[in-house]
Amino acid sequence: IELEPSSVAVYYRRAVSHGKVGNFSAAIDDYTKVIEFNPTHANAYCNRGWAKGKLNDFKGEIEDCTRAIQIHPMNALIYCNRAAALYNIGDFASAIEDCGKAIEINPQDANPYRTRGMAKRQVGDSDGTIQDYTKAIEINSNFFDAYCSRGVVKTDCGDVEGAVRDFTKAIEIDPLCAAVYSLRGDARDIIGDRRGADEDFRKAIELNPIDAAYWCRGDVFERLGIKSEDDHSG
Repeated sequence: IELEPSSVAVYYRRAVSHGKVGNFSAAIDDYTKVIEFNPTHANAYCNRGWAKGKLNDFKGEIEDCTRAIQIHPMNALIYCNRAAALYNIGDFASAIEDCGKAIEINPQDANPYRTRGMAKRQVGDSDGTIQDYTKAIEINSNFFDAYCSRGVVKTDCGDVEGAVRDFTKAIEIDPLCAAVYSLRGDARDIIGDRRGADEDFRKAIELNPIDAAYWCRGDVFERLGIKSEDDHSG
């Protein structure tokens, strides 16, 4: 940059690099420089918004995505990013609308289906939620988050055996995620598979004993004869 102080490409590449290593404030600074040099750089607005979202500045993310959409109204990713930010501030209706637009532009991207499913769940549309998660999985058969989310909704809706299947698939994709074992353990418990449930709870605690107390039910440690990490008694 010392050699090319006004080079948009150099600032943009450095901003991308900052974002990849989690240095979001520096990324925002460099994307801002890009925008100063080129106020119609839609990707810079979109990416700066993404970085703001990583710092929980969701309103700032929405503003940047909105500007990017004004410049490039047929970019599905920008609508998807804005939808996620809208979801994070609780504007579920607008998030659903943006996901619909992203899907209209690019129906083969699984992400907006998953985000729309999350938003539909918040407004009480369980059937629509499951439909969207299912579509996301049809597009991406290894979509870990979609299997987990669909499993949770199936549990809530009484399709507990279906939930167990979804959590099992999620575990096949990521066998080191402790929380999914806990979710499957809860589901197995509901259908009376006590042995399977206990195996899952033990695995969850083995993988993450520190956080286990937050997502394992209170009776699990006692039932398994395991002392909780936050139990300092005796």
